[in-house]
Parts: sequence; structure tokens; C-alpha cells
Amino acid sequence: MFDDEAVDAIINDHLWHDPLSHAGGSRKFDNTYQTFRYELNDFKEKARVLKNGGFCIEFSPAGNSNNWKHLFSIKEMTEKCGLSYYAKVTWVKGISRR
Repeated sequence: MFDDEAVDAIINDHLWHDPLSHAGGSRKFDNTYQTFRYELNDFKEKARVLKNGGFCIEFSPAGNSNNWKHLFSIKEMTEKCGLSYYAKVTWVKGISRR
């Protein structure tokens, strides 16, 4: 769909596949939505379309005992495709209480 090195930035926030973390306590994920789990080809395509100096932001779940291996594999996949993992930034949602 896109030419090589045609995109300045990619921002992804998708329904990740993590059924063990989507349930428990007061959480119950609506499983009628299609979820997604990254594969190496996903990052190859991102590396192909990103311009030199472009960037990719991936929203991902907080790491826990159910998903830490997959989250680590995302970092490994980016490296295999020539992308560099830069940083993890925690997003605190809600009302600021100062």
C-alpha cells in the first residue's frame, strides 16, 4: 500500500491479544472484539515504510507475569528489522491529583 520510506511516523494502539491479563479482579475484557498479536513481518513492514529518521509509537499493555515474554519479543523483533527500541513511557490516565 505504501512505497518504501514513505511514512514519517506510525502510531499504533490496538486490542492486543492477552486473554489472561484481560480478566481477573474487576476486569472483564469484551472478547467479541478481534485482538492482535505482533509477528516479525509486522515490524518488517514498518521498517520498510518508515523514512530514515522516522519513528514508531506502540501502545502496549503494562508488563506482568502473563505477557512479559511477548513484550520482550516485540523489542527483539524491532531489532531484527533494523529499528531501534528507544524508551518505555508510562501513560498515567485519569484526573491529575496535585
